[in-house]
Amino acid sequence: MAHSTTSSVLRIVVERGRGGRDWSASLEGEPQQACGGSSVAAALNRWLQLNRHRFPGPYMAHFDASQSSLDRQVVVLAVPPPCPDCGGSGRYVGLSLVENCRACGGSGLALPAKGTVGGKARPTDGPSAV
Repeated sequence: MAHSTTSSVLRIVVERGRGGRDWSASLEGEPQQACGGSSVAAALNRWLQLNRHRFPGPYMAHFDASQSSLDRQVVVLAVPPPCPDCGGSGRYVGLSLVENCRACGGSGLALPAKGTVGGKARPTDGPSAV
């Protein structure tokens, strides 16, 4: 399965190795380009770091529980929608003032508060924040 560098949704498969101790992460459909680590997070972070130029962020990440198991986790990375307050410009333009949009902090993206957990999407600021 080919993915374009402008894809708005990526599915990363993280699987436990045969020995049961290490994990490998790869883009769904591209297992030949996997990255390993001692945990799901370590393998995923390594894959994201090595592919940051191919798939630049930011992304909102969540686990797809319907496709996951104890030995296989599917992580969905989605590009967040534009900020509804600034329309994606990242700027507030007033009568005599131009400044960063307060809702998105100038990113132009509708990102939830950092550290959101409990099954809700968690924002990532590019490859190293997952």
